[in-house]
Amino acid sequence: MVMESSDTTITVPIHSTRKEIFKSVLDFIYTVREPEIREEGIAIEILVAADFYGCVGLKLFAESVLVDRFLKAENAARLLILANSQSCALLKEAAIDLYIREGDIVERTPDWPRVEESAKLLMELLRVARLEKKKPGGDDLKGKIQGMTVAGLRQNLHRLDRRVDGSREILERRLETFINDDYIRWAKNSKSNRQRQLP
Repeated sequence: MVMESSDTTITVPIHSTRKEIFKSVLDFIYTVREPEIREEGIAIEILVAADFYGCVGLKLFAESVLVDRFLKAENAARLLILANSQSCALLKEAAIDLYIREGDIVERTPDWPRVEESAKLLMELLRVARLEKKKPGGDDLKGKIQGMTVAGLRQNLHRLDRRVDGSREILERRLETFINDDYIRWAKNSKSNRQRQLP
């Protein structure tokens, strides 16, 4: 990156990000212009850079591009690992869903052994496969929240003006906490209103 003033030019090296990717981040920050992404590798670079620089909107955009345009059984293991490391709940959910549908293909890809190295990821795959049989959800608050998709969790959090970035567990906890806190406030207000109405 080059910074210019009236009498000097200062070069600030940014080693972690290629200049084209950094430009995409800056363009998004200053103009909210979404970059045109034609390759999976570029989408991954933008996602990682956006996460590194705290540009959540661009990170979510790159994540959705990966899900909509590039995710397939042949790269699901690689993108699952990426999603897990970058807290990309939507990408992780989509990669796991693809594994549930086409696991035999996913397990034959070169990246699958890396998934097998993670006991946590394997347990998550087992949990989702088990829940797929009995369909999560229930009448209680926790069951309803667990039955939501990541997109549904994000929509509800966005409507409540809460952060929408993070792992599925974080999104569920954030929504549950808000609803519980809101209920406690309502109960307190309701109780004080009832007390004021008593003769």
